Amino acid sequence: MDVNPAVLGEQLGHEDVAEAFVFVAWSGEDSPASVEGYLNHLGHFAGARLALAFHAERMGDVLGAEARASEALRLDGRMHAASRLRGWYALDRGDLPLARRFLSNGGAPGEVIDVLDEFLAVPDGVGRNSPCTCGSGRKFKGCCLGSRALPPLARVVMAHSRMLTFVVAGFLDDWAAKTFAAALAACPDTERLVGSGFLSEVSLYEGGVAAEYLARRGALMPADELDLIKELGATPLRLWEVIGADGSTVILMDVAGDGTPRLVWEPPPTERREGDLILARVVSHGGQDHLVGGGPVVDPHQRDAVLDLVEGDTTAEAWASWYGASRAGGLTSERWARGA
Repeated sequence: MDVNPAVLGEQLGHEDVAEAFVFVAWSGEDSPASVEGYLNHLGHFAGARLALAFHAERMGDVLGAEARASEALRLDGRMHAASRLRGWYALDRGDLPLARRFLSNGGAPGEVIDVLDEFLAVPDGVGRNSPCTCGSGRKFKGCCLGSRALPPLARVVMAHSRMLTFVVAGFLDDWAAKTFAAALAACPDTERLVGSGFLSEVSLYEGGVAAEYLARRGALMPADELDLIKELGATPLRLWEVIGADGSTVILMDVAGDGTPRLVWEPPPTERREGDLILARVVSHGGQDHLVGGGPVVDPHQRDAVLDLVEGDTTAEAWASWYGASRAGGLTSERWARGA
C-alpha cells in the first residue's frame, strides 16, 4: 500500500475512517493477509487496532476481533466504535453489566440500553445485603446481582435485536442490499421502503443472516444462547389473525393452522385490533410463546396471496418483492406488528 504510515495511523483514530479503510482495502487488490500485515505495522495507534478488529470480524475471527477492540480501548478509552464492539461481544458472552457499560459508552441504540437497564435494576425492596431473590440463601450482592439470566421474553427481544444490529451495522451489508434491491425493483419510491424493519427481518431469517451470525459469533456464546439463536433462525413467517389483546399478551390464530388460539407474549406497547391480519414469527421459549419482530398488517384482499407465500419455500428476495409491490399499491398498513 502506497500510504504514509504515520498519516494513516492518525487518520484511523477517526472511527469512521477505520471501518471505511477496511472496507476499501477488502474491495481492492490487496489480500486479507497483506491488509492485516500492514495494519500490524501501525500497532501503536489505537485506530489501527480498531481497524484490525473490523478486519478480524470480516475474516470471521470473532475472538481476534474482541481482542483487537480491547487493545484499541486500552490505547484510547474514548473510542466509541471499539466500545460498541466490545459491548456486543460481552452481550454475546452473556455478561450483561459489562455489555451495558461498553454499549452505553459507545452510543449503542437506546432501546438496547433500555432493555439492559430494566433487567439490571435492583428489584424494589432488595438491598445489596438482602437475601438473594433466587432463594439460594446467599446475599444478593454475592449471588445474582448483575449476573442474573434474562427472563424468556427479554432474552428473545435481546437475541433478535442483536441479530438485527448485525444486519444494519453493515457486517453483512451485501446480503441486506440484495433484499432491498428486490423491494426497490417493485417500488421505486424509496421513501416507502427506507427504515423498513420487515426488509431487515427477511434478510435476517429467510436471507440466512441468522445462520451466518451464529457461525461468526457462536464462539462467544453460552450453549443456551446458541440454542435460542438456532430456534429463532428456524422460526418461519406465518399469517396470524388477532383474536384479542390484553397488556403484554395477544391472542393469535394461525390462519393456515387448525384454528387453535395461542396466547403470545410481546413487549409493550401492544397496539392490536381484533380481526387484524399480521405477518409475524412466533417462537416458543421458556415455556411461553413470544412474538418476534413483526411485519406489516396485511390487507384482507391480500390474504390468499400471502398464504401462498407463507406455505411456500419463499426466499428473502421474494418476500421483499411482495412487500415492495404492496407498498407501491398501498396494500400494506402503516400500522405494524410490534414484536420483539
